[in-house]
Order: sequence, then C-alpha cells, then structure tokens
Amino acid sequence: MTVTKVHAGVTREDGGHVWVWVTGHDHPTCSWSSVEPHAPCIELMVRLDVLRRHAR
Repeated sequence: MTVTKVHAGVTREDGGHVWVWVTGHDHPTCSWSSVEPHAPCIELMVRLDVLRRHAR
C-alpha cells in the first residue's frame, strides 16, 4: 500500500495502541503511478507504531 493521506483527526485508542485512519493505493493491483489521478483504493485503520516503523 502507498499511503496518500493520514487522517490525523480520526484516531482511536485500544489496548495501549493508537490507531489512525489512512487512505492510499493497493499494490500490485492498482497502477496508480502510471494512470490519471484517481480516488484512493483502500481505507484502513492502522496502528500508529506500525505506520511509523514502515514509513520511509
């Protein structure tokens, strides 16, 4: 998944973890980098610590 937006205003705490809502494009099914801009393919709630660990 390529994250296009982290919705910082949409968070949740659960079991000592903070979750955030992210939107983005699915790999390898979405060819987002080679087509006209379009709406995100995926919307997920992800743990903030996991998102930080995988951010480049």
